[in-house]
Amino acid sequence: MNIISWILYRTAISYTIMFDCNIKRNAFKRRQLMNALGNEKELVQNKLILLYILRKLDMPVTNRQLTQLVLSHRLMNYFIMQQMLLELIDSAYVDAQVDENKEQIKISQQGRDVLNYFMGMIPPYLKLKVDTKVLPESTVDKLTDYATAEYYPVGLDSFKILLNVNQDSENAMKITLTTNDLDYAKKIVKKWNEKSDQMADRIMDILNE
Repeated sequence: MNIISWILYRTAISYTIMFDCNIKRNAFKRRQLMNALGNEKELVQNKLILLYILRKLDMPVTNRQLTQLVLSHRLMNYFIMQQMLLELIDSAYVDAQVDENKEQIKISQQGRDVLNYFMGMIPPYLKLKVDTKVLPESTVDKLTDYATAEYYPVGLDSFKILLNVNQDSENAMKITLTTNDLDYAKKIVKKWNEKSDQMADRIMDILNE
């Protein structure tokens, strides 16, 4: 065997080993992901539960509003819920659109069709929980978030900025900033009033990482 043939032979062996290792590593990652999320049946049930809630609500809601409903009643954890919702949006079972600078989600007609077809896969006790405990609390008024933002002078050359998100007649998020730049204070207040929902969601995502 000449030197070129030997190099090609060793290279082929190396690629074979690398390919085999990648397959094993990817399989291990898939097992880890499945262990983290749950089995396939549970994943399907979680998606159907989200579709069921959205159909019952029958109105656009924000990600944070839906998250609050799901987590407050322990229907699934935050990571699973966000992953399932993302897959539903990618599959066009849930529509996501920006309305008045807020991203809102609602069930699509395709999602309604899928839900009708697989409704039997949702355990009766979960449907009962959604109907009797989750949705009665979810009136339009309770699901309506509103944000406030203001700034005021503190001393001669300093300004305090107050950012709030109110939900269910309570203060859900409050942020206080201090700056000595008046233009910056005005800019922050303007942005918060325009995109408070998206910004609050990003803050919650970072805190939940």
